[in-house]
Amino acid sequence: FSISATGTSVSTPNSAPLTWVPVANGKVSASWTANTVNKLGGYAVYKTADWEDAAIGYKNGSSDLYETAAPEPVLFLPAAGFRSNTNGVIAYSGNYGRYWSSTLYPSQGYYLLFYSDNVMDSHNNRAMGHSIRCVKE
Repeated sequence: FSISATGTSVSTPNSAPLTWVPVANGKVSASWTANTVNKLGGYAVYKTADWEDAAIGYKNGSSDLYETAAPEPVLFLPAAGFRSNTNGVIAYSGNYGRYWSSTLYPSQGYYLLFYSDNVMDSHNNRAMGHSIRCVKE
């Protein structure tokens, strides 16, 4: 599947449309930057219908998404950064999220990349230490 923009509903094979929501410090955020380093930042993924039915406080960032009454995300992807394949150093933790896909790109691998208010796919050397997230299909 492809992701065209933050907050845009996208369709995935065999599932409902999804909405990507940037999260910083447990609340919806227009975007997050280096100012959220060492704080919980990333993207929550919701079924679009669940997100559309959510109370306005969750959508505008005034209510905590970890409250019991909050809509339940299908997936949360923290901005964990990545580990360099050349020196083993963890880079961009809190700023970037990079998650491997099972799809190969000749001798490289595809991954999901997000930062600030951007979400896209890319490819890289498979020796890079990007995160993985097991997802039941």
